[in-house]
Amino acid sequence: MPWDDTPAKHKKNAPASVKFAIITVSTSRYETYGSVSEPRLADDISGTVMMDLISGSGFDVKTYSLLPDNETLIAGHVRELTGAGGGQTVSSGRGVEK
Repeated sequence: MPWDDTPAKHKKNAPASVKFAIITVSTSRYETYGSVSEPRLADDISGTVMMDLISGSGFDVKTYSLLPDNETLIAGHVRELTGAGGGQTVSSGRGVEK
């Protein structure tokens, strides 16, 4: 297989578009802001940066979620999103409690 064909084969088999779902996991932020539909509504700088970078690169951000650090809740939400055909980007909080 000539090396010249490799990019063309990848592009031929690639999906036409990629969709993302951003999940920020932060109990303290969730307790302050609750469930919000955009990172800016929760003063979520990391989520905002991710959304801007993904959107700015021409990809579709289907949804944003702010969740508390609850393994069952997170796993269920990821399963729900995966079933809907979305990719996930997960941003965790500091991981440190005062």
